[in-house]
Parts: sequence; structure tokens; C-alpha cells
Amino acid sequence: PGSTVRIGLTYARAGVHVRVTDSGARTAAPPSPGAGHGLLGMRERTTMLGGDLATGPTQDGGYEVSAFLPTATPTTLTTPTTDGETTP
Repeated sequence: PGSTVRIGLTYARAGVHVRVTDSGARTAAPPSPGAGHGLLGMRERTTMLGGDLATGPTQDGGYEVSAFLPTATPTTLTTPTTDGETTP
């Protein structure tokens, strides 16, 4: 609650880059019910498409999610493993 969100979208021949950054909550957010696998699921889907996902806190106390998705689908889909590697 109370944060500012910035959304950026860049398209290039190689792919699409999406960046979502918030400024950090001004007040504590109430607990949110859920499984807590949102970022993990995003990372798995991004990897399967041959893209990259970066997430983490910003220097000003906010949070950023940045994804690159290639315009061409890889010829071999990959599956992320628990150690961060990918397997065909």
C-alpha cells in the first residue's frame, strides 16, 4: 500500500524486455494468502521460453522484476532444475 509502480516495456528484434519496479510500501501490507510460488513460477515459465528473469530489492527499498523473452521460441524447450540449471 502506498507505493509507486513503474512499468517499462522495450521491444527489439531479439525479444521483449519487461521491467516492473515499485518504490516500496509506505505501510505494511496485510498478510496475503497464497502458496508463495509466484516468482518461482515466473522463473520456470521464462526459462522454458528461453528467456531470463531477474528479481530483487532496489537500492531505494523497493522491488524490481525484470524479464526478457526472446521473439523466437527455442528449438529445444528447457526445464529448470532445483539448483538453477536447466535441462532439455
